[in-house]
Amino acid sequence: MSILWAQQNPPLKQKELDQLEAERSIRLPTSYREFIYQNRGGYTAGGDDILFAPNWNETPVSVWYGAMGSPYGGTFHDQHLGNFSESVSRQFLQFAEDPGGQIFVIDLRPGTYGKIYVRDHDGPLNRPALIDDDGFEGSDYEEAELYHPIAASFEAFLELLGPDPDAE
Repeated sequence: MSILWAQQNPPLKQKELDQLEAERSIRLPTSYREFIYQNRGGYTAGGDDILFAPNWNETPVSVWYGAMGSPYGGTFHDQHLGNFSESVSRQFLQFAEDPGGQIFVIDLRPGTYGKIYVRDHDGPLNRPALIDDDGFEGSDYEEAELYHPIAASFEAFLELLGPDPDAE
């Protein structure tokens, strides 16, 4: 998978991902670690970055988060998820967004490890059960209704990206 970058972050250091994992007591999926080492995050220039997800919308993935100090696209270190409790926020990693601000997250909880969701603040509400309510608190259920499953893994998410059929 090749992404055309308009602005790309500086190279990532092993210690930056190790620090993120230590801070959140998580382990990132290997496929995501490999992707972020190679691609570093930033803003895309268009082309092969359109997400074609079944049961959801087509949208470009225009921003990929980088490591601490990344000048383009923000960082995955300091992202927190809406109204989710702190315990749930630590178990989802925001890694990208579309031009409308819909965010894409990786689920890092043991039972649903590696699944990818989109937080669709413009779409119809989802049933919270679809993202597994383990660890949710009262206000978490309202936030959970905004998350829609996109792919079973980060590799599967990347396979959903393709060229814009309307581009010349």
